[in-house]
Amino acid sequence: MGVFGKMLPCVRQFGTCCSLVVLLGIFPLPEGLAKDPRSLSAASYRGSEYYAKGELDRAIADCNIALTFDPNYAKAYNGRGAAHRAKGEVDVAIEDYTLALQHDPRLAEAYYSRALQLKPRWALAYLHRGDASRRNGDAAAALRDYNQAISLNPKLEKAYHGRGLLHALNNDLREALEDFSQAIKRNPGFAEAYVNRGVMRHRLGNPSAAIPDFDRGIQLGDRHATAYYARGNAWNALKEFDRASADYDQALALDPNLADAYNNRGIVYFAQGDLEAAMADYSKAITINPAHAPAYFNRGIMLRLVMRYAESANASYDRGNLEAAQRDLDQAVKLNPQLRDSIRMLAAGGHKNERQTLQAPSGNPSVTDRNLESQNR
Repeated sequence: MGVFGKMLPCVRQFGTCCSLVVLLGIFPLPEGLAKDPRSLSAASYRGSEYYAKGELDRAIADCNIALTFDPNYAKAYNGRGAAHRAKGEVDVAIEDYTLALQHDPRLAEAYYSRALQLKPRWALAYLHRGDASRRNGDAAAALRDYNQAISLNPKLEKAYHGRGLLHALNNDLREALEDFSQAIKRNPGFAEAYVNRGVMRHRLGNPSAAIPDFDRGIQLGDRHATAYYARGNAWNALKEFDRASADYDQALALDPNLADAYNNRGIVYFAQGDLEAAMADYSKAITINPAHAPAYFNRGIMLRLVMRYAESANASYDRGNLEAAQRDLDQAVKLNPQLRDSIRMLAAGGHKNERQTLQAPSGNPSVTDRNLESQNR
């Protein structure tokens, strides 16, 4: 292997942005960097060169200089970790690799794989690598890592929670429910696990059982818009419309762009007979998300219903609204062809049929993993 082949592992390990010619000292630092030896770029080049020469303390010193210029510079943390690792300072190296990951999450799988080479039985590394694999869509790798994390540390509630998230994304609802329950058993103060378990219970057809989980999660501190939105959906399913409306109001106060909450609050207003408010909410959902099929469907049904009431009362009405209703229904089917069957149900006409058909709520929120990694460090 030539000199370039021998140096490549060093370059990769250090995570440098410098070129091989500078690293090997074939050419000096660029003139601009030489004039400003304490700049970020100069420190990065110089640290890489020291690392390649085995002058690890000087490499670490230059990484520290680079971080004074940019505390978010992931490659400097990575380079400093590599130098500490080369010195045999494993725990310090892992701390630096973790800091690098915080500032560049895209490197998660690589960093934790490296950490596991240093500490093969580090359960948290398996957990974090599992999280990264799940977010990157590699379900099989994520499941292996979550299982390994649990095997190494059966008390690690976040490993059960992460595996529950994976099961939920795969629509394995009962398995997800069990894992969220295991997470809560190990940490009764785990707010997010309560909310996610509530989502599972509702999706499994038991909104009554979901309510106490949402209550507990919110009480413990999960006061995000999706928690209130999820509880609103459960109250809506139980036809507790005032409570549902209050939760949707709170969700929208926290996140005014939550189109699903507008759509579902519109359904509540419709059930309460406030057609004008329902129409406004459907329109707002569409404004926020022009691809919101349920909102188009519901607004179209509302417009048709208003027209039919006007016809039955021999009242005047704007036929343009009927055309607008059809445009909304056509757009709903275009966005979600499964709604076609619901529209066919309207063929017989009649107010009662249309009232029964106005049932296109937005679904429950996806389970969440807010702050999953930061809570485990």
